Amino acid sequence: MNPKLINDIRNVLRIVMVRKQLNEYLEKKEINSGDLIYPPAIQDLQESIPDISNRVEITPFMEEMDPTTGAIKIGWNLFVLGINRKFLGYTVHESLDELKRPSPSKKALENSLCYTTGEDVVGFIVETLQKYDDEHISLGSIKFNAPQVYAAKLPIANGYYEKNKSVGRTM
Repeated sequence: MNPKLINDIRNVLRIVMVRKQLNEYLEKKEINSGDLIYPPAIQDLQESIPDISNRVEITPFMEEMDPTTGAIKIGWNLFVLGINRKFLGYTVHESLDELKRPSPSKKALENSLCYTTGEDVVGFIVETLQKYDDEHISLGSIKFNAPQVYAAKLPIANGYYEKNKSVGRTM
């Protein structure tokens, strides 16, 4: 059988598996695909799905802070492969201690400006992985004690350039 065809089938199966795992993760969090996501609720995404644990990161950043009241506004980004970003929205908290709570307060939910749905997050992750899942990036968890085949394929930026050689050219 053709080795390229076998590789293509493996890649499709990996992507289908990642999509299934992401949907199961959202179901466990009781988030429907059409519901807006409260970003702190999915902070453990990278630890929950081993196949994408080193490819996905949810990163908060402080947008505003009121020193008199202690209220803070935090923005949330979803990074896939470190270079592809999706803005998830803002959350507003009365204090930093509120972030440690397992479930948000009613006021925190009301003040939040969440922009993405579960379907958007799953679609963004899967589409990004499909776009870059070629000879430069492979899905699957990486064992750091094993020989690093993946490390030989880095940097990702060079892989992107090789795949899209027209980047940086002027007409």
